[in-house]
Amino acid sequence: MLNWSETILGLDPARAAQLTAVVAVGIAAGAAVAAKTVQIDKTEKILPVGVSVGITVMLMVFAREWWTLAIGLFIIGGIGGFFVVPMNALLQHRGHLIMGAGHSIAVQNFNDHLAILAMQGMYADMLKLNIPLEVIVVFFGLMLAAVMHYLWRRHGAKPSRLSASDA
Repeated sequence: MLNWSETILGLDPARAAQLTAVVAVGIAAGAAVAAKTVQIDKTEKILPVGVSVGITVMLMVFAREWWTLAIGLFIIGGIGGFFVVPMNALLQHRGHLIMGAGHSIAVQNFNDHLAILAMQGMYADMLKLNIPLEVIVVFFGLMLAAVMHYLWRRHGAKPSRLSASDA
């Protein structure tokens, strides 16, 4: 995001950094909506929302003005917050049942950070290979959409193993 806003839009680093706050506000808004509307026993039904995050990321290649990027990033943050909060709750709940709360959170954080490290490594390699930023954005959006689609097809159609009383 910062590289995009500086390279493609020509924004100074301070203005580009403001876009991080736009994403954070979107995440908070999406998380608040999810907290009010998604029940833990229905969490698998929001897996298609993960696909929409990847698609929305790919659409960001068309952002050529600060305000269009800000709106797009707010939407990505909102969709992401709406998606991630229930997924985290589900993972922590199931993990607590299987291995205890502390271990569950430790495993989840390990995997989160391992994924971040892998994606940062791929991003750095792509930059080193002089792959255009537009291609990188589309690649990561497509990869996210594909993984979410796979998880949706694999887990989304199955009935939940939780009941409302487990939550």
